[in-house]
Amino acid sequence: MKKLGNERFVANAKPEVVEAERKKKADAESKITSLKEGIAGIEEIEFQKKQIATMKRKSLEQLEDRLEKRIGRIVFFLKRHSNL
Repeated sequence: MKKLGNERFVANAKPEVVEAERKKKADAESKITSLKEGIAGIEEIEFQKKQIATMKRKSLEQLEDRLEKRIGRIVFFLKRHSNL
């Protein structure tokens, strides 16, 4: 790839050699693009996993709050009616 940046190389090399270097460069750029897309996909999955974990945590906290309120009402009821 450095070779293609060298004007002397491009001017003096056989056309098939220059073409081979261009193909190598295009292949490398294609692989880089694929890798970047793969990394972006992984980052999106990680982001979604964090969102799901946050949603689960919030749901659990809400359930705990509801259970505490119900338990409090049951305890209140039992205390009130145990004196009868």
